[in-house]
Amino acid sequence: MESLLLCSLGAVVGLGIAYIGLLRITQMFEVVSGQMNAGLPSNWEFVLDGNLAIWTISLTIMLWLTSGLIPAWRLAHSNVDETLKSGGKGATDLSAQSGRFRTTKLLVGIEIVTSVFLLAICGALLISISRVVDVDHGIVTDNRTIAYIDLPGKRYNDLKSRALYFNNLATEIETSDAVDQVAFTSSLPHRYYRVPYTVKDREIRDQERYPVEFLVGISPNYFEVLGVDLLEGRRFNETDNSKGLQVVIVDKAFANKTWPNESALGKQVQLRPDDDGTWATVVGVTAQIKQSMPVLGLDQLGTFYRPLKQESRSDVALIFVQTPGVSNRKFLESINASVSNIDADAALWNIKTLDRYLFERIAFFNLLGDVFLSVSTLTALLAATGIFAVISRSVTLRFRETGIRRALGSSNRLVVWIYLRQGLFYLGTGVVVGGGFALLAGNVLTTVFSDMMASLPWVLATVVVGMSIVIFTASYLPALKAIKMEPGDALHYE
Repeated sequence: MESLLLCSLGAVVGLGIAYIGLLRITQMFEVVSGQMNAGLPSNWEFVLDGNLAIWTISLTIMLWLTSGLIPAWRLAHSNVDETLKSGGKGATDLSAQSGRFRTTKLLVGIEIVTSVFLLAICGALLISISRVVDVDHGIVTDNRTIAYIDLPGKRYNDLKSRALYFNNLATEIETSDAVDQVAFTSSLPHRYYRVPYTVKDREIRDQERYPVEFLVGISPNYFEVLGVDLLEGRRFNETDNSKGLQVVIVDKAFANKTWPNESALGKQVQLRPDDDGTWATVVGVTAQIKQSMPVLGLDQLGTFYRPLKQESRSDVALIFVQTPGVSNRKFLESINASVSNIDADAALWNIKTLDRYLFERIAFFNLLGDVFLSVSTLTALLAATGIFAVISRSVTLRFRETGIRRALGSSNRLVVWIYLRQGLFYLGTGVVVGGGFALLAGNVLTTVFSDMMASLPWVLATVVVGMSIVIFTASYLPALKAIKMEPGDALHYE
């Protein structure tokens, strides 16, 4: 009945924690889906239903059977005569004690291995996620507003008509006293389009496959509006149109890895070589804009920038610099009126500040960070309390052995060392097995977070230090209690 009560209490508390956790996850997913203008997938439902209740009851019964009913049944069917002999300190009792000790060692080992693995992985993931969330995008976001524009497809289905529309729209918008500047781009940061490429002076294919980089179409003032420095060469100008020289600006990351220790200016790049794409000349090198989050190896890619008059798609975003002191209402009315004046069938949508847009793009990783922080905290709490309790119990089970050793002349130092050595064995098992699995898992996760292995070793070292303190304390305090007891009292300790 005692074990049933404990298991039932644990089930109730566990369900309560699960309810709070699922409620929090649901709230965060609703925020994320709302920010992305999409609902949750129809098969995603974070609720405590009847199936979970059945699973919880089944698990509770299983734990009760293994932790309470089975040991009680074995005790009830033991030999009463043997149990009564010598106050229950006979060979049968010692044999049962030895079996319990082996079981305890196994449980302690499993718990330490699991704790080391989970704490190391969750800690390293938290660090990687924090780097994603805190990434420097390399742009100025203050007083910037973004919006997308829908163009009627039939009238703007070619490069020339779209270029003329955007030129007229920019002129109309900048006549307003509510907008200082406006720039156009085919891909805002964290939205990207990858394109295969080759360069003229070398073979860069890998197993007949061309490498890929990001491709962004921009207006001439794009870098100026976002406060991005030009490191070499020139920006685009009005002569960079469909009839002019095909040009491209590359970022510092691409220039350094493709032409290290030499200038990129004047180099020839071919986009979409599989389709015999046009060769473009590099006319500028710019500081890097984080076009994607540092996951899945995407942070290793560079970016090609092409004039919208030479490389344009129908899905174009606008970046406005709002005039200081102008109210948001007047600003919105002004930009919508400008769009309507050029073409009444076109419309702006998803208007928001650039800061808000970037925050929404990392919202999912904020959610992951909260989840892994919760798992890490709960694991650390369970590890500290559970491992301490089980190791302390394993030392207590050997009090009779301690009494015998001291009665035969063992020193207190030797007795304490026996238990500390047992703790070192547990710690070594956790480090070798749990740490080994953590390193293997971390190596796999580098496909998602490329910096995972950079932080995992010292996170693992921190976990080992924490585990060492718990294991040492759990081994030393009961051992200290044992050596303070008289040998005769230790022999009769229950």
